Parts: sequence; C-alpha cells; structure tokens
Amino acid sequence: MCIRDRVNTFNENHKDLKRKRIWESHFDKQTSAKQQERLGGKKADKKIAYLTASSTFTLTPPTWELQRDSTQMIAHEERKVCETYIGRIIGMESQDDRNVYHMCTESITCSVKDKEDDEELFEFNVEYNTEDPAKPVKKHVYRVPGNGYLQVGANELSWHLNDDNEEIWVESRSGEMQKLMCLSVHPLASAASTTSDGSDDEGTPLEVMFVPDDAQQWYSMTQTVSCLMKKPKEK
Repeated sequence: MCIRDRVNTFNENHKDLKRKRIWESHFDKQTSAKQQERLGGKKADKKIAYLTASSTFTLTPPTWELQRDSTQMIAHEERKVCETYIGRIIGMESQDDRNVYHMCTESITCSVKDKEDDEELFEFNVEYNTEDPAKPVKKHVYRVPGNGYLQVGANELSWHLNDDNEEIWVESRSGEMQKLMCLSVHPLASAASTTSDGSDDEGTPLEVMFVPDDAQQWYSMTQTVSCLMKKPKEK
C-alpha cells in the first residue's frame, strides 16, 4: 500500500502514541568536516549548503512538528533560514525492534533573511493539496506563486520516521522507505514568468526544490523530553 493511501492505519491506544517526545540536534559545518576527516569519511554531495543548523523535532501523536533555524549559502550569500514543518502520523507499523511511522507533512513555513541586518528577503508557505497541486517546473522543483502559497501533493510530502525508543532517523537502512523532503531555496533573476497562454504571471522571484533531508541533521538527534500527554478534559 502506498503511504499516501494509509489513513489511521494504527492503534491510537498504542502506548508509544501516548507520549510527548522532543529531540534536538545541532550541526556545524566546520565541526562536521573535522569529524569526517578524522574518520576518513568522504564529503557528501549536499543539495543544501548548511553552515549551521539547529533542529527541534516534537512528536505529539497524532501530530508532529520540526522547527529548524539555520545559516545557509544561498546564491553565494550567507542567509538565515527559519523553517517550520507541521504534519500528522497517518500510519504505524512495527519492524524488528522499532516502530515505523507513516508521516504526512501538511504545511511548511519558510523565511529567508539577510544574515547581517535580519532583513526579510523571502517568506512563503507550502500546503498539502492532492486535489489541485502545482505542476513542477522540473522534477521536484516548483515556482513559488505570487501569493506566497505553494500547493504540493503527496509525492513531496509523504515520508517515514524510524523510532527505536530514544533514537529516531529518517534514513532507511535498506533503501525502501521515503525520506523527509525539505526545501532548497533558489532565488531567480526575475519575478515575472510567462504562462502557456502567453500571459504574464507575477510570482515571487523564487523556486524551491524538494530534496531528501540531510541525514546529518538526524544523526545527532538527542531526546530531551519524554512524558505522558495529558488527556483532554471531558466536557
């Protein structure tokens, strides 16, 4: 069954779905490069040029949230990027000694600022829409429309999360799972484009590419909170 077809295919009373858990990770390119060099590792071909990144992943079944504040190289300039990914767990299964959650990203907010003076350069939103999603410019690449709201379907917003008690990861060790897709921002030279009927479509001077999230952002995820969620008060 395709992940997008799974709806509430899990036991909502499962003990692992009754806890609120939070993980945090911190990434620094210079520290990471030194670690890779010491371990004899090769540099990865990254789609997003992170310089630093701090991520907080919160799991409050059936919902989840990923908050990431980073410094990136975008169009040869250092930029501050603030992203919030919000979604739901739509399925769960047990594999070996871990749980595998079937996840759907329902919305993304992204803000890009100048690193020096904090001037906001771009702000846009991505929303889950299976009925009328935007057509990609090319594979996984979309033009952000003028209203700042990009509608995208399940191909970009469905993924799996592996949960082995305190350890979580988005990478499949056998390659059969979908990874979290995050945003790579690409400013354009012009804000105007021409549609197929010859009219001008005033949009933002911005394209975004959905790319598999950098595994290094998850390697150092450390659980900082684990507690039972409060039951909602009965009316």
